[in-house]
Formats: sequence, structure tokens, C-alpha cells
Amino acid sequence: MAANSPPPLEYAKFQLTLSGIDGGIEVRQRERSYVARTWQLNDDVRRLLELSIEFGFHTLIRNGHPRGQSAEYLGFSIAPEDLWIFVADQFSGRPNVRQITVEKRFHNIIQIEKIPSRWETAGGRNIFVLFEDAPRLFSALRRRINETPELRFGLPRFESTRVQETGILSEMDLQRILATSVGSGQFTEHFGVVTEIIENPSLLRPASDPLISAGRDIPDILLKTRETLYVLELKRGEIGNSTFEQLRRYLDNPHIMELARGRQLVGCVVGNRISPKIESSQMGPFSGVAKHQIKTLLYNYNEKRLCIECV
Repeated sequence: MAANSPPPLEYAKFQLTLSGIDGGIEVRQRERSYVARTWQLNDDVRRLLELSIEFGFHTLIRNGHPRGQSAEYLGFSIAPEDLWIFVADQFSGRPNVRQITVEKRFHNIIQIEKIPSRWETAGGRNIFVLFEDAPRLFSALRRRINETPELRFGLPRFESTRVQETGILSEMDLQRILATSVGSGQFTEHFGVVTEIIENPSLLRPASDPLISAGRDIPDILLKTRETLYVLELKRGEIGNSTFEQLRRYLDNPHIMELARGRQLVGCVVGNRISPKIESSQMGPFSGVAKHQIKTLLYNYNEKRLCIECV
């Protein structure tokens, strides 16, 4: 312990102890330890620990992380096998805590709760939130994680390394990278703040219907916001007349109205290009028996990044 250092913070229930030492804070949990470099056991850090533990973010040493004997950060998650949720790091204003860095998969939650934030402009492209907003943030994170436990483990990467090397080779590649991108907070200009992503929602056909075995009339992706249910039909290559016919069948399915629960229905076709034989009437802003809005989006995948623009 460093000279004149305050007493250690001990949380026996979680086998966690933080001690002030020369050069930082020694973090011990279970059988492991590391030093959070240049941090101090000051009032800000104590408050951060109190809030984090109050909301159940009491794991500071995860399986395999930190990898070395020291790190720039104090990181928090629920359990050792989880992905990190937020950290106090080199951007936080150490040794004080002016802001915290939140993992980017929680961007939609932060937007929904209207918590002030800004994007990290380098590195992992995560999210900065002022420490004064931490109680609201932690409460919202814990509530949403309780509702969707998969958030603890991160958004699925869907073979992202292979796609980065080979590009999009199939509609499943497009589906998975688009779902991952939307889940990480991208494309809000097209879909708004998405609260739920459903891939291949087979629940839209009765189990007794023979069409379900052929995979027909099942959209590729549904995106829910508070006001809208987006129904997506994806094409790796060309968008043709049959693409819009498919989308209209989805929109006219009575089961999708049940799933929408009062939300506006918007159909979206996503492809790489538009067939020169496409009928202009297919691409109008409204189509189908129920007069739902239809949007046409074109994608490209350049420099290992998915980009989308509205036609």
C-alpha cells in the first residue's frame, strides 16, 4: 500500500479488493490481480465502485482480461465470462472520473433513454457518457440486460473476420452484417433507434402451414422501434420485380400486424443494384393492399465497412 493511501475498498461477497499503491490501484478478485495504472482511490473512484456494485456490475477481472499485469482502465461487467460493459479509462480524466466509456452495443439504449453522450472518434468507436449521468445509465443498462440477457455477451460477430476478407458472398452474409451493424447503433438515419432485431421470424407463419418448410413468406429481418416495424427483404445482388412482390406478401400477412402491435409498418428492400427491367410502379412510396410505405436501399461493402443509401 502506498504511503498516505486511504484504506482499501473490500467487497467480500464478490471477492474483490482495491488498494492504493505507488503508480495506481491494485485490483484483486478471486485468484487474480492487476494494477490500474495512475488511478487513485479518491472520492470519484469510490463513488464509481458504489454505483457499479449497486446495479450489479461487480466483476472487474474477467476471463482473460486484463491480459497483462497492468492496464489503463477499471473495467466493469456482471460476470467473469461476460463482455465488458463500461470502463473508467485514459479518456475519463484520471485520477478523477469525469466521464466513462460504454461499449458500443449499448448505443441504442443510451439513445432511447435520452442520456447525453458522444461517440469515441478513434479506437473502438465506443461511447462517452458523463459521470454525473452514471446513475441513470447504470439503471437503464441493468434493466435492459435483465430483459435481454444476450447483451451481457456482446453482439454476435457473425464470421465478421471472414466477411472482411472475402466480402459479402451470400444473402446470409448480408443479413448478418446488417443485423450486427444496426445492433451497434449504425443506420439510424434509415431506421431510427432500433429496440429489437428479429432475424428470420418464422413465427409469422402458423406451424401447420406447409410454406414454412420451404422458407417462404418469412422476412429476412424485422427491426422494431417505438413507432415503427421495419420489414426487410435482402438481395445480395439485383433487386427485381419479384423482390417487391415478395415484400408485399410479407406486409399483407395478418400475423405481422399482430407482431407490430400498433406500430406503423414500413417495408424495405435492400440490394446491391436495381434491375433495369424494374417497373417504376413497384418503387413508389406506397404499395400493397394495405398501402404500407416501401423504401428501397442500396448497399455497398467497401474498405471492410457496410454502407447503405436510400434510393
